[in-house]
Amino acid sequence: AFVSDTCPICEQVAPSLPAAARASGLELQLVSDPDLETAYRVPGVPFVVVLDEVGVVRSKGTVNSLEQVEGLVDTARRRTMQAEELRAG
Repeated sequence: AFVSDTCPICEQVAPSLPAAARASGLELQLVSDPDLETAYRVPGVPFVVVLDEVGVVRSKGTVNSLEQVEGLVDTARRRTMQAEELRAG
C-alpha cells in the first residue's frame, strides 16, 4: 500500500489495512516513498496493489475506504483462482 504522512485520506485508511491484510491472509507492506511512487507510476495515494504469491499484480487502485480495500482483495482472490483454474486445465 502506497501512503503518505501528509495525506488525510491515508490517515483514515491506513489503520484498517493491517486487519484487512490479516483477514485475507496477505502480507502488508506500507510504502511511503515519493521516489518509489514515481518509479512505479503510482497515480496518487492511498494506492493499493495486491500481488499473488509469485508477484503477479492481481488488482490495484486508489482507495478511499476499507470497503474499497476489501473490493481489491476480493478481485485479486478471484483473479488468482481463475488463473489457477486455467493452469489446471
